Amino acid sequence: MTSADHKAAVHAVAQARRAVGEKVWDYRIELGDLIHDPELSFTDRCMRLAARFNASSWVKSSPIGERIHDLVDELKDADDIDHYEAVMHEIYDEADYARVLINSNRS
Repeated sequence: MTSADHKAAVHAVAQARRAVGEKVWDYRIELGDLIHDPELSFTDRCMRLAARFNASSWVKSSPIGERIHDLVDELKDADDIDHYEAVMHEIYDEADYARVLINSNRS
């Protein structure tokens, strides 16, 4: 699926939910404090982000075997910024479909 197709599909889900009075997002995960903490090493940041995801209601409620579990595990093993960004991109995509708002802005 292309990025444009992904955005269109996610937008359609949000519109359908709004149309029937449902919340657009089922979960919210705050990551800004970890992403923007200059004191964290790259490895610590990856480990803490993975821990935050694993502690979330979203991941806890996802059945074992769903892709999100593998992605969070892979995040812990990210060995460089390109690997980290690729995994985070996939996590954000999974979150869109699962209706999870991931906030990475500074608090």
